[in-house]
Amino acid sequence: MFKMTSLDDLSQKVWAADSVDAKKAVLREMVEAFKVKGKRGVHVQHFVTQIDVATCPKVLDKMAANLALNITDKVVRVV
Repeated sequence: MFKMTSLDDLSQKVWAADSVDAKKAVLREMVEAFKVKGKRGVHVQHFVTQIDVATCPKVLDKMAANLALNITDKVVRVV
């Protein structure tokens, strides 16, 4: 079984960020921390695409919350 690291600290950084670009940067850091990236990185690319197209800070905050809360999913296991 993989050892999982909490994404709580990074999600709090997303919520504290004062600009959309800053939130996106931390979210990308969260996604890059995924240990299981899916076949050929498809899962990572899916999340990066969602981050790139988002323009609303509340949507980005919700993404961070979902990633932190879904730590038990294979896709979001981190090193």
